[in-house]
Amino acid sequence: MKVFQRRIGRSEYWLLTAALVAVAVLLQVMGLNQSGSALLFVWLLIWTWRLHDFGKPGWYNLIPIGAMIAVTVIGVVVLFNDKEFSDAFAVVMGADDRALTDRGLYLVIGFLLVLLATQISYMVWLGLKRGDADDNAYGPPRRLFAKG
Repeated sequence: MKVFQRRIGRSEYWLLTAALVAVAVLLQVMGLNQSGSALLFVWLLIWTWRLHDFGKPGWYNLIPIGAMIAVTVIGVVVLFNDKEFSDAFAVVMGADDRALTDRGLYLVIGFLLVLLATQISYMVWLGLKRGDADDNAYGPPRRLFAKG
């Protein structure tokens, strides 16, 4: 599809990222939580455009997604065998109203922070890496603030 075959520079990436975060926060505040699939599609589209800027295919998005899935599987296998973690996770997710133990809460927070750190580090890497200066397989460089 043509919409995937473009490139964006770092400036445009950061502006689109800021706009998308603002939209996500606004939708959350408005209580429109069911918009997650649409936001995920837009994130993947922006990340793909950015990958194209340095000549990489959009399939590279599967690397951080795979890492997050791996962390989730490890967390489920290892941590859900821990009663304090599984109880705390149920409370945090709203499925239970038992009292939290400190250890259980710390395990849940740590687990969620690892997932968040994986995504944020990928987003920052995409925003800091220089794109190809010349044409590549995805077209000529696009710069939001072109000189001249």
